[in-house]
Amino acid sequence: MNNNGFTLLETLIYSVLLGLILFAVSSFGLLISGINQRNFVMSEVNNSARLAQEIISKEIKEAKSIISPAQGNNSNQLVLENFSGDSETISLAGGIIKINNGQISDITSENVLISNLSFVNLGNSEVDSIKFSYSAVYKNSSSVEFDYSLDLESAATVR
Repeated sequence: MNNNGFTLLETLIYSVLLGLILFAVSSFGLLISGINQRNFVMSEVNNSARLAQEIISKEIKEAKSIISPAQGNNSNQLVLENFSGDSETISLAGGIIKINNGQISDITSENVLISNLSFVNLGNSEVDSIKFSYSAVYKNSSSVEFDYSLDLESAATVR
């Protein structure tokens, strides 16, 4: 008799081993995919929040004076006067920080939801200084990988 094939037991063992290997490889692939999604979300929130911080700080530093909020007060919007005598407003609308200097522009990404935007005028008679803070969260939180938020606080002084 010629025994050139596999027995039923050998075939079953090879099938189980192949199934375990495929399961391990696919689980590893899903883990890597989840990590990549998480890193993308963190990067999107961090970059949008950092860019907003830089733009707001730049606008404050380049302003002639602060119109609102008044010294010692706080507000959810900032009104600045520039050197040409025009005013510009930084405020929150629909979860996006916007700047209105004759033309409305978005400062933050559509994918990042901003909340709790606050401006505090820390200035005195000699210098105008604004402390601002806000919270940023990724807008599409359909899974755990997309859960990421950031609270940011900064300050800038009119030069």
